[in-house]
Amino acid sequence: MATKTKILKAARLEFAKNGFHATLVSDIAERAGVGKGTIYRYFSSKEDLFGSIIQQKMDDFEIKIKEIISRYDNERDILFKIGKLHFEEYRKSKDVISILVIEDLYKIESINKQAKNKIIAIQELVSNVISRGIKNGVFRKVDPKKTSVVFLNLIWTILKHGILMEEEDLEEKYFGTIFDLLFYGIVR
Repeated sequence: MATKTKILKAARLEFAKNGFHATLVSDIAERAGVGKGTIYRYFSSKEDLFGSIIQQKMDDFEIKIKEIISRYDNERDILFKIGKLHFEEYRKSKDVISILVIEDLYKIESINKQAKNKIIAIQELVSNVISRGIKNGVFRKVDPKKTSVVFLNLIWTILKHGILMEEEDLEEKYFGTIFDLLFYGIVR
């Protein structure tokens, strides 16, 4: 395994175990089996290291969304699969997401900028699906950009709620409601 990969894996485990602020670079180095100086050859700071973990997760997530878009033709199915993907990735990466949310790491400028750019890219992918769905008669005419923001933020808010309220089974409890609201609203 490459040194950088070992460091990232060790950092993720240490951050999950201790939280961001309580994790020491020396603990990460020890877990990775490298010297502390080796970490600084790859990452300028602990924030940079954590930001790299977030960036890697978000890059992988964006790739998975693109795969869904290329694999399915029906825009409704695509949005459904993208929604499901959020809950799957949440289950896989709850440790990292929790640290980001609970410790309010979005205040760190480099992490904020990375996350913001990736969120915008994901919103644009979803907006394009919605635009295509309007064109194909699957969706009524709505503002695709605003609708993608609302759709994604419904999901992200539920995931954040799960972290803050320590609630489990989020997909089972809320996924259907998100799609019911998105596709049918609450008005008779």
